[in-house]
Amino acid sequence: LAARGEAAALRQAVSELPASQRTALELTKIGDLSLAEAGQRSGMSVGSLKIATHRAMRSLRRRFGVGD
Repeated sequence: LAARGEAAALRQAVSELPASQRTALELTKIGDLSLAEAGQRSGMSVGSLKIATHRAMRSLRRRFGVGD
């Protein structure tokens, strides 16, 4: 049950990210696409994807207290 709650909390946190961060995270980390593939699907540049993914991961780490 704890794992279900954690998964639900993570899904909620991802849904609250800004759209560009959510898209970058979903394509590169969840969808396991390369940056080039994610860029083609999203219309974002590789640099923008890197920045958005980094910011999304930083936000999630802060929210869940990871890396403190």
